[in-house]
Amino acid sequence: MTIRSSYRLLKCCYVAGLVTALVFAIATFLIDWVPPLELTQARQAVIAERVILFVKERGRVPEAHEGLPPVYGKDNSTSDAWGNPFQVVFSGDNVVITSFGADGALGGINENKDLSLTRSFEVIQRGQGKRR
Repeated sequence: MTIRSSYRLLKCCYVAGLVTALVFAIATFLIDWVPPLELTQARQAVIAERVILFVKERGRVPEAHEGLPPVYGKDNSTSDAWGNPFQVVFSGDNVVITSFGADGALGGINENKDLSLTRSFEVIQRGQGKRR
């Protein structure tokens, strides 16, 4: 094998490696990418789950995102896909988690639309009935 053919082989391996790395990077990006609306809805559901865990553990509702227990294996972010913090409001036995969309403002359409999730819970203390 001559030096020239060794150089060509090395060059081919280098190009093949670059192409493989590029394909892998693009595939990883496409597989891991979640549309912002769906990511926001998934994060809202996890916050609701965390609030319910908090209420079960402490017998009271949390203040904002106060010490919410993490849900392992899930995205525990307290902001929507655009980086805006969720609005968390307690109303009776419900928690309402709202994102104001990409623009962070009330109202809107498409990615700017508001997304709200409502979940019910009960605050029960040992030896007592339901309490608010």
